Amino acid sequence: MFHSKQNHQPANQRLFPLISIVSLYYVAFLWGISEATFFFIVPDLFLSLICIRYNAYQAICFSLLTLAGALVGGVLLYYLGRAYPEIIYNLLERLPAINTDMMQEVREKTQYGLSSLVVGSFTGVPYKLYSYEAGQQSINLVQFVLISIPARLFRWALVIVFCQFVLFYLQKIFSQSQIIKIFFGFWFVFYGAFFSLMPG
Repeated sequence: MFHSKQNHQPANQRLFPLISIVSLYYVAFLWGISEATFFFIVPDLFLSLICIRYNAYQAICFSLLTLAGALVGGVLLYYLGRAYPEIIYNLLERLPAINTDMMQEVREKTQYGLSSLVVGSFTGVPYKLYSYEAGQQSINLVQFVLISIPARLFRWALVIVFCQFVLFYLQKIFSQSQIIKIFFGFWFVFYGAFFSLMPG
């Protein structure tokens, strides 16, 4: 007599069946902190998933929470690097796609200012390395935080816009469940290629 509405929900509506949007806010914030310190999967994956599940506007809102977390993580690593330079250096060097040459390159570029932080966000150089070096070189913390905002947000905004653009066309060809499979397939291939090509 009665039929469950859940069975008629689109696949993207069932993408987070047990997770409320409030819980996802925490995920966004914590992902920002984690990736800015010792986690190596970029928030771009999470934000593009939000774009698929909700929309580009929601993804932008989530990116602000991710930014807040990234700034907290950046400041944390800034001070941890100053307090325990050798320990933090060794921990960072052991992360995937990071090696001594990359860390040395970031050190040299940071000596000439933090403009390289913006460029680094598009070239695969982790934000966490700039956080560490900013502390090592006693760069003004407020200056570092201020330049971190566009450096982090600009790339995420581009990812969200691109995701929405691609989604517009994919929805004309594929079902939502197929789009989700394409999404995870893309990131799987991306990280497979990234870790194969990047040093570390």
